[in-house]
Amino acid sequence: MNIIMSLRSKKYFLSLLYTISTFFVVVSILLSLFLYFSFKSFGIDLINRSSQKLLSQISNNVDFIDSYVKNNNAALFSNLNATQLMYDDNINIYDTLRNINSLNNFVKSTPFIYSVYAYNGNLNRFYVAGSENNILDSDTFYDKEMIKLFESHGDESSNLPIARRLQLPHTSSSAYMDVYTYFISEARSNHSVKNGLVLNVNIDWIFNKLIKNQNDTASTVMLLNPEGVVVGHSKSKLFLNNLSEQSYVKKIMSYSQASGYFVDVLDGEKSVVVYSTIANLNWKIINVIPYRTIAQSIDKVKSITLTICLLIFAAGLALSYVISRRLYLPVGILRQKVESLLNKHSSPVELTNEFQYIENNISNVMDLLLSLSKFKNSNLNLLKQELLQSILNGKTPVVNRLKELNVRFAPQSQFIVVLFKIDFFEDFQINRSEEERALLRFALTNISNEIFAEHFHCESLDSGADHTISIISTDRDPNALHAELKILIRKIMDVNQSYFNISVSSFISEHCDSLTEIHDRYKKAQSYSLSRIRFGHSCIISHRDLLSNETEKVDISDHRISELLEALKNVRKDQVEKIFADIIQKLFLYDYNNIMFTLSHVTSSIFITLNHIERNSTVKFEIDYKSFHETIMKLETLEQIREAFFTFFDYIVTTLNTHKDKDKRYHEMIGTVTLYIQNHYMDKNLFQNAIADMLKISPVTLGKAFREITGETLVDYIKDVRLSKAKEYLRDTNYSIDEIIEEIGWGNKKYFSTIFKQNFGVTPMEYRFKSSQDKM
Repeated sequence: MNIIMSLRSKKYFLSLLYTISTFFVVVSILLSLFLYFSFKSFGIDLINRSSQKLLSQISNNVDFIDSYVKNNNAALFSNLNATQLMYDDNINIYDTLRNINSLNNFVKSTPFIYSVYAYNGNLNRFYVAGSENNILDSDTFYDKEMIKLFESHGDESSNLPIARRLQLPHTSSSAYMDVYTYFISEARSNHSVKNGLVLNVNIDWIFNKLIKNQNDTASTVMLLNPEGVVVGHSKSKLFLNNLSEQSYVKKIMSYSQASGYFVDVLDGEKSVVVYSTIANLNWKIINVIPYRTIAQSIDKVKSITLTICLLIFAAGLALSYVISRRLYLPVGILRQKVESLLNKHSSPVELTNEFQYIENNISNVMDLLLSLSKFKNSNLNLLKQELLQSILNGKTPVVNRLKELNVRFAPQSQFIVVLFKIDFFEDFQINRSEEERALLRFALTNISNEIFAEHFHCESLDSGADHTISIISTDRDPNALHAELKILIRKIMDVNQSYFNISVSSFISEHCDSLTEIHDRYKKAQSYSLSRIRFGHSCIISHRDLLSNETEKVDISDHRISELLEALKNVRKDQVEKIFADIIQKLFLYDYNNIMFTLSHVTSSIFITLNHIERNSTVKFEIDYKSFHETIMKLETLEQIREAFFTFFDYIVTTLNTHKDKDKRYHEMIGTVTLYIQNHYMDKNLFQNAIADMLKISPVTLGKAFREITGETLVDYIKDVRLSKAKEYLRDTNYSIDEIIEEIGWGNKKYFSTIFKQNFGVTPMEYRFKSSQDKM
């Protein structure tokens, strides 16, 4: 009973116990759910990674076989054994058998190639090697589908493998083999096949080799072309079936990712579908794994997760009680002390919890402390700053308000506005934090107040930007204070430089007779600050100084700018710097707006010239007008601007000189290359790679340099030299076409006449005949 009463009095303890226990219960449930779904996802991800590895191996192997077959098909097409069978109309039986035997040896050396056909269109005859060695006319040829392919693709070759079922020779109609067919053919003008070469690849051999290491016999692996047709399957019964209407195939075809996985129902069974893409064929590789293969491990995860949940829940309850007691201990002690003090003055009141009890008893004390704090924390300085800012903004203050805030000047005196502008402001912003900048401006206002206060009434304020303002109030004649005021300002600037390493420039307005005119004098001081571009950093400028240094209407002619641009194009750095220094010297006589306009004009003219140079050469300047113009506009003095332009000119000159040196080296190298080609055109191994190896440079660099200098590719130049030499042999000798081809180093005899006619408009024999007619 006593324990229950004790707990009822400890309401905060019970609240803590309930809250912490609830927290542990929720955490236990959430953690269990998280572990369960994480392990479940991990199991599927593990299967996906394993399948992706298998699919990647299949993809790589299919890529390799596809490339291998295409390359060998192209090589066989130009092979002497195959070309004799395809082109020779009078081949004897000995050569025929020898050539077929050579093709058969090729088939035997490549286990996944089932058979090779060489088709002679003139004889309408197929020469078969591999599955059987045979010579068959089209009428008796057993592969009727291949004849149809030739008829439908007579004037083109198959870039992609054609999946089909090949009827085996000398067997029943149900005996077939799944193959990929690659073929190259040539067509006559009527699109009929002139000749062709066919390679049939054994799909079953490929598939058995690719998936023989797969441990999961329940899964199914298949290849689909872009139309959703099965072009390869671990269960061959689906070969050439169109699965595009299957839900899982539609999903795969709609996904933009090249690979991935998802869970779907296939043939009434929940399965994990993993897919990947063979990029060069645009085929999809799909591995379908029954979900039951991972169900056992997921059930085990359920049991483990439930056990973990129960353990965490039990530990959480025990820990909740311990934590609640530790947290309640200081609260209980505090309550006992408050009660001991309260018993001396009043009886305790029953409240919701211990904190409310303690709060009610100390609230009066807190109210008293807050009241005292309001009196202590004065806002006089902030209010004064706001009043001075309103005066600068053109608002007329109430006189009584000036006295209330202890503003140290009389409304009837004369006023002068002094503006202190921070030099190198961009560096000031970059190198210092916002808090540091505010402190340094505050220090500048304090220094100004202390030094001016020895001679005048003064109030200073921070603009919050790149300057501070001091408003000086005096009864003395302002015209007689000019020299004294400059001395005090210089002292302020020196102190600020010495202690804080901050350079400032100062600008003094004309005097005014009332507070309402201070706004106008502040605006004039701001306009005077623009003259810093001519007078430089740490200057002290007043209205008198500007009157004695009136700007002139000096004209920098376009002819002078043209001379600058011409010197820049001719890479005469000394002359460029001399001309620009003369332009800067004249700008010292300009006002701010004309200086900025002239600099913009010069900058735009320079960049127009640079763009012209880039368009008419291969040189590239890695700088843009906008960024450079913005940089110039941020500079504060003409001296800084001159140094920035000199650096810019140095970059331009260095870039142009580097390009000239490179261009000279390229011309010398190309001269050597053209001379070498003229002397070695008869070498059949005269290729771009061989010349690059001789010069000890990369073929890409050589090709790029040759194209930049001559305007044509190196391959075209070698071809033109050889064709030119061929014309000389045709005109001046009695060599046969074959002999001329050997003399000029031409590699492919078959296309010589075609290329010759494309270049000169006539065949070699027509050119020889025309040349002989001209001689006569």
